[in-house]
Amino acid sequence: MSILTSFTKLPLNKLEMILDWRNNPTIKNNMYTKECITLEEHLKFVKSLQNSTEKKYFLVSNDNFDIGVIYFTSISKLSCYMGIYANPNQKGVGELLMQEIIKYGFNTLSCQAIKAEVYKNNQRAIKLYEAFGFTTISQSKNLLKMELKNENR
Repeated sequence: MSILTSFTKLPLNKLEMILDWRNNPTIKNNMYTKECITLEEHLKFVKSLQNSTEKKYFLVSNDNFDIGVIYFTSISKLSCYMGIYANPNQKGVGELLMQEIIKYGFNTLSCQAIKAEVYKNNQRAIKLYEAFGFTTISQSKNLLKMELKNENR
């Protein structure tokens, strides 16, 4: 069974672990911010989440292992954007993280649609999203915008 813990409820050692994951080259190269994030910047970001209704970030644990991070931004009743990154030392957890995104986005946030932006060269993510029913709704030079509607899942 998976447990979602808000970044704002995590002890410092878990926040440092997440920062290490986020600064891992395989993860940061698929994010908008490609520079390494400092601990000070990370802690400031986590503090900004405390009163936010538009952003939710979670550490996902399964069977006492920290398997990854899922997050939601631009949250409204109509839609939200999602993001995901797995513990770089864990393999094969993408499907589990996606299940948690879909469950939380539709059941807890009550969104009508979950959206994602993904770099076109990130084929693993695109295939994972498509496997869960996401479809491409628009694209730019480097990015695909994908969406899963609650009615289509």
